[in-house]
Amino acid sequence: MSEKRPDRTVRTEAVGQLLDALTHERRALKALLREHREMHARNAELAEQLAGKPESGDPEERKVDAVRFGLLEAENNELTANYQKLLQENNNLFKLYIASHRLHSTLALGEVLDVLSEIILNLIGAEAYSIQFFDEPSGQLLPVVVRGLERDAVKPVKIGEGIIGTAVTSHQSYALNPGSADGSQDTDHPLVVIPLRTNQSLVGAVALYRLLPHKPELRDVDYQLFDYMGTHAAMALNSAQLYTASERKVSKMKEFINLMQPQGADGSVG
Repeated sequence: MSEKRPDRTVRTEAVGQLLDALTHERRALKALLREHREMHARNAELAEQLAGKPESGDPEERKVDAVRFGLLEAENNELTANYQKLLQENNNLFKLYIASHRLHSTLALGEVLDVLSEIILNLIGAEAYSIQFFDEPSGQLLPVVVRGLERDAVKPVKIGEGIIGTAVTSHQSYALNPGSADGSQDTDHPLVVIPLRTNQSLVGAVALYRLLPHKPELRDVDYQLFDYMGTHAAMALNSAQLYTASERKVSKMKEFINLMQPQGADGSVG
Protein backbone atom coordinates (compact mmCIF):
# COMPACT_ATOMS: atom_id res chain seq x y z
CA MET A 1 0.00 0.00 0.00
CA SER A 2 1.38 3.40 -0.91
CA GLU A 3 2.05 5.85 1.91
CA LYS A 4 -0.39 8.74 2.13
CA ARG A 5 1.51 11.90 1.34
CA PRO A 6 0.80 15.51 2.42
CA ASP A 7 -1.08 17.62 -0.13
CA ARG A 8 1.23 20.53 -0.92
CA THR A 9 -1.32 21.97 -3.40
CA VAL A 10 -3.81 22.70 -0.61
CA ARG A 11 -1.13 24.35 1.50
CA THR A 12 0.00 26.52 -1.43
CA GLU A 13 -3.60 27.63 -2.01
CA ALA A 14 -3.91 28.57 1.68
CA VAL A 15 -0.88 30.87 1.47
CA GLY A 16 -2.20 32.34 -1.78
CA GLN A 17 -5.56 33.14 -0.20
CA LEU A 18 -3.83 34.87 2.68
CA LEU A 19 -1.74 36.90 0.23
CA ASP A 20 -4.93 37.98 -1.58
CA ALA A 21 -6.42 39.11 1.72
CA LEU A 22 -3.25 41.04 2.52
CA THR A 23 -3.37 42.79 -0.87
CA HIS A 24 -7.01 43.76 -0.29
CA GLU A 25 -6.18 45.15 3.16
CA ARG A 26 -3.32 47.22 1.75
CA ARG A 27 -5.61 48.76 -0.88
CA ALA A 28 -8.17 49.63 1.79
CA LEU A 29 -5.40 51.12 3.91
CA LYS A 30 -4.19 53.33 1.04
CA ALA A 31 -7.74 54.54 0.34
CA LEU A 32 -8.28 55.38 4.01
CA LEU A 33 -4.94 57.19 4.14
CA ARG A 34 -5.95 59.39 1.18
CA GLU A 35 -9.25 60.16 2.88
CA HIS A 36 -7.41 60.99 6.11
CA ARG A 37 -5.10 63.42 4.32
CA GLU A 38 -8.02 65.15 2.60
CA MET A 39 -9.84 65.50 5.90
CA HIS A 40 -6.70 66.88 7.56
CA ALA A 41 -6.36 69.45 4.77
CA ARG A 42 -10.00 70.54 5.19
CA ASN A 43 -9.51 70.84 8.93
CA ALA A 44 -6.40 72.97 8.47
CA GLU A 45 -8.20 75.20 5.95
CA LEU A 46 -11.18 75.72 8.25
CA ALA A 47 -8.91 76.43 11.22
CA GLU A 48 -7.07 79.04 9.16
CA GLN A 49 -10.35 80.64 8.10
CA LEU A 50 -11.57 80.81 11.67
CA ALA A 51 -8.26 82.20 12.91
CA GLY A 52 -8.25 84.98 10.31
CA LYS A 53 -11.90 85.82 10.72
CA PRO A 54 -12.74 88.88 12.81
CA GLU A 55 -14.38 87.88 16.03
CA SER A 56 -18.09 88.22 15.56
CA GLY A 57 -20.24 89.85 18.13
CA ASP A 58 -23.07 87.53 17.18
CA PRO A 59 -23.13 84.63 19.66
CA GLU A 60 -25.08 82.46 17.21
CA GLU A 61 -22.46 82.92 14.48
CA ARG A 62 -19.66 82.02 16.88
CA LYS A 63 -21.64 79.00 17.98
CA VAL A 64 -22.10 77.84 14.36
CA ASP A 65 -18.36 78.23 13.67
CA ALA A 66 -17.51 76.24 16.78
CA VAL A 67 -19.95 73.47 15.84
CA ARG A 68 -18.54 73.28 12.29
CA PHE A 69 -15.01 72.97 13.58
CA GLY A 70 -16.04 70.48 16.28
CA LEU A 71 -17.78 68.23 13.75
CA LEU A 72 -14.78 68.25 11.44
CA GLU A 73 -12.46 67.53 14.35
CA ALA A 74 -14.64 64.63 15.51
CA GLU A 75 -14.75 63.23 11.98
CA ASN A 76 -10.99 63.55 11.72
CA ASN A 77 -10.50 61.76 15.07
CA GLU A 78 -12.78 58.93 13.96
CA LEU A 79 -10.91 58.63 10.68
CA THR A 80 -7.59 58.56 12.53
CA ALA A 81 -8.85 55.81 14.85
CA ASN A 82 -10.08 53.76 11.88
CA TYR A 83 -6.75 54.24 10.15
CA GLN A 84 -4.82 53.07 13.20
CA LYS A 85 -7.11 50.06 13.57
CA LEU A 86 -6.75 49.11 9.91
CA LEU A 87 -3.00 49.62 10.13
CA GLN A 88 -2.79 47.26 13.10
CA GLU A 89 -4.92 44.65 11.34
CA ASN A 90 -2.76 45.01 8.24
CA ASN A 91 0.40 44.49 10.28
CA ASN A 92 -1.12 41.43 11.94
CA LEU A 93 -2.21 40.06 8.58
CA PHE A 94 1.31 40.53 7.23
CA LYS A 95 2.74 38.71 10.25
CA LEU A 96 0.19 35.95 9.70
CA TYR A 97 1.22 35.69 6.05
CA ILE A 98 4.85 35.23 7.08
CA ALA A 99 3.86 32.69 9.73
CA SER A 100 1.59 30.89 7.28
CA HIS A 101 4.36 30.67 4.72
CA ARG A 102 6.62 29.10 7.35
CA LEU A 103 3.80 26.87 8.59
CA HIS A 104 3.17 25.42 5.13
CA SER A 105 6.78 25.27 3.96
CA THR A 106 8.03 22.68 6.44
CA LEU A 107 7.19 19.08 7.26
CA ALA A 108 9.22 19.07 10.47
CA LEU A 109 6.72 18.60 13.30
CA GLY A 110 8.80 20.61 15.78
CA GLU A 111 8.96 23.61 13.43
CA VAL A 112 5.21 23.49 12.77
CA LEU A 113 4.54 23.52 16.52
CA ASP A 114 6.96 26.44 16.98
CA VAL A 115 5.21 28.52 14.31
CA LEU A 116 1.78 27.69 15.72
CA SER A 117 3.00 28.80 19.15
CA GLU A 118 4.20 32.11 17.65
CA ILE A 119 0.76 32.71 16.15
CA ILE A 120 -0.94 32.00 19.48
CA LEU A 121 1.44 34.19 21.49
CA ASN A 122 2.22 37.10 19.15
CA LEU A 123 -0.94 37.42 17.03
CA ILE A 124 -3.73 36.21 19.31
CA GLY A 125 -1.94 37.37 22.45
CA ALA A 126 -2.48 34.31 24.65
CA GLU A 127 -0.21 34.04 27.66
CA ALA A 128 -1.27 30.55 28.76
CA TYR A 129 -2.28 27.86 26.26
CA SER A 130 -1.82 24.26 25.21
CA ILE A 131 -1.62 22.41 21.90
CA GLN A 132 -3.05 18.91 22.06
CA PHE A 133 -2.89 15.97 19.65
CA PHE A 134 -5.67 13.44 19.20
CA ASP A 135 -4.55 9.92 20.05
CA GLU A 136 -6.98 7.65 18.22
CA PRO A 137 -6.18 4.37 20.07
CA SER A 138 -6.95 5.91 23.48
CA GLY A 139 -9.62 8.34 22.23
CA GLN A 140 -7.91 11.16 24.09
CA LEU A 141 -6.40 14.58 23.46
CA LEU A 142 -2.81 14.53 24.70
CA PRO A 143 -0.94 17.79 25.49
CA VAL A 144 2.25 18.20 23.43
CA VAL A 145 2.89 21.92 24.04
CA VAL A 146 2.05 23.78 27.27
CA ARG A 147 2.95 27.45 27.81
CA GLY A 148 2.24 29.75 30.75
CA LEU A 149 1.24 26.86 33.02
CA GLU A 150 2.89 23.91 34.69
CA ARG A 151 2.95 21.08 32.17
CA ASP A 152 1.42 18.66 34.68
CA ALA A 153 -1.56 21.01 35.04
CA VAL A 154 -2.85 20.03 31.59
CA LYS A 155 -4.23 16.49 31.68
CA PRO A 156 -5.27 14.20 28.82
CA VAL A 157 -8.89 14.78 27.81
CA LYS A 158 -11.33 12.10 26.76
CA ILE A 159 -13.21 12.94 23.57
CA GLY A 160 -16.78 13.98 24.35
CA GLU A 161 -16.06 14.81 28.00
CA GLY A 162 -15.68 18.24 29.62
CA ILE A 163 -15.46 21.58 27.83
CA ILE A 164 -12.49 20.65 25.62
CA GLY A 165 -13.61 17.11 24.81
CA THR A 166 -17.11 18.32 23.93
CA ALA A 167 -15.87 21.25 21.85
CA VAL A 168 -13.89 19.03 19.45
CA THR A 169 -17.02 16.99 18.70
CA SER A 170 -19.16 20.05 17.89
CA HIS A 171 -17.62 20.67 14.41
CA GLN A 172 -17.54 24.41 15.19
CA SER A 173 -14.44 26.43 14.27
CA TYR A 174 -14.03 27.51 17.90
CA ALA A 175 -15.84 27.42 21.23
CA LEU A 176 -15.94 30.27 23.73
CA ASN A 177 -16.30 29.82 27.48
CA PRO A 178 -18.01 33.00 28.83
CA GLY A 179 -17.32 31.86 32.38
CA SER A 180 -13.59 32.41 31.84
CA ALA A 181 -13.71 35.89 30.34
CA ASP A 182 -10.86 37.07 32.58
CA GLY A 183 -8.73 34.00 32.01
CA SER A 184 -8.52 30.88 34.07
CA GLN A 185 -5.92 28.81 35.90
CA ASP A 186 -8.35 25.89 35.72
CA THR A 187 -7.26 23.94 32.65
CA ASP A 188 -10.63 22.17 32.57
CA HIS A 189 -12.30 25.54 31.86
CA PRO A 190 -10.29 27.30 29.13
CA LEU A 191 -11.20 30.66 27.67
CA VAL A 192 -11.29 29.33 24.09
CA VAL A 193 -11.11 25.88 22.50
CA ILE A 194 -10.12 25.60 18.82
CA PRO A 195 -10.63 22.13 17.33
CA LEU A 196 -8.01 21.25 14.70
CA ARG A 197 -9.61 19.31 11.85
CA THR A 198 -8.87 18.29 8.27
CA ASN A 199 -12.19 17.54 6.53
CA GLN A 200 -13.81 15.16 9.03
CA SER A 201 -10.57 13.97 10.64
CA LEU A 202 -9.68 15.27 14.10
CA VAL A 203 -6.02 16.24 14.46
CA GLY A 204 -6.13 17.86 17.89
CA ALA A 205 -7.06 21.10 19.64
CA VAL A 206 -5.71 24.39 20.92
CA ALA A 207 -6.90 25.57 24.33
CA LEU A 208 -6.36 29.18 25.41
CA TYR A 209 -6.48 29.73 29.16
CA ARG A 210 -5.34 33.32 29.69
CA LEU A 211 -4.59 36.39 27.54
CA LEU A 212 -1.57 38.67 27.92
CA PRO A 213 -1.99 41.49 30.49
CA HIS A 214 -2.08 44.24 27.85
CA LYS A 215 -4.92 42.50 25.98
CA PRO A 216 -8.18 42.92 27.91
CA GLU A 217 -10.45 41.06 25.49
CA LEU A 218 -10.70 39.16 22.22
CA ARG A 219 -11.26 41.16 19.01
CA ASP A 220 -12.86 40.43 15.64
CA VAL A 221 -9.50 39.62 14.08
CA ASP A 222 -8.92 36.97 16.77
CA TYR A 223 -12.01 35.05 15.68
CA GLN A 224 -10.67 35.11 12.12
CA LEU A 225 -7.42 33.66 13.45
CA PHE A 226 -9.38 30.91 15.21
CA ASP A 227 -10.97 29.98 11.87
CA TYR A 228 -7.55 30.02 10.21
CA MET A 229 -5.95 27.83 12.87
CA GLY A 230 -8.81 25.36 12.89
CA THR A 231 -8.18 24.47 9.26
CA HIS A 232 -4.72 25.53 8.04
CA ALA A 233 -2.83 24.75 11.23
CA ALA A 234 -4.59 21.39 11.31
CA MET A 235 -3.46 20.66 7.74
CA ALA A 236 0.14 21.59 8.53
CA LEU A 237 0.19 19.47 11.69
CA ASN A 238 -1.43 16.53 9.94
CA SER A 239 1.08 16.71 7.07
CA ALA A 240 3.98 16.87 9.52
CA GLN A 241 2.62 13.91 11.47
CA LEU A 242 2.27 11.86 8.28
CA TYR A 243 5.77 12.78 7.21
CA THR A 244 7.22 11.89 10.62
CA ALA A 245 5.43 8.52 10.58
CA SER A 246 6.68 7.89 7.05
CA GLU A 247 10.27 8.70 8.01
CA ARG A 248 10.07 6.29 10.95
CA LYS A 249 8.79 3.52 8.70
CA VAL A 250 11.59 4.12 6.21
CA SER A 251 14.15 4.05 9.04
CA LYS A 252 12.77 0.79 10.40
CA MET A 253 12.69 -0.70 6.90
CA LYS A 254 16.37 0.18 6.41
CA GLU A 255 17.25 -1.44 9.72
CA PHE A 256 15.34 -4.57 8.74
CA ILE A 257 17.06 -4.75 5.34
CA ASN A 258 20.47 -4.39 6.99
CA LEU A 259 19.66 -7.21 9.40
CA MET A 260 18.59 -9.47 6.53
CA GLN A 261 21.79 -8.95 4.54
CA PRO A 262 24.43 -11.69 4.95
CA GLN A 263 27.47 -10.75 7.02
CA GLY A 264 31.10 -11.74 6.37
CA ALA A 265 33.37 -13.51 8.83
CA ASP A 266 34.58 -10.18 10.14
CA GLY A 267 31.01 -9.03 10.80
CA SER A 268 30.79 -6.74 7.78
CA VAL A 269 27.75 -6.79 5.52
CA GLY A 270 28.39 -8.84 2.39
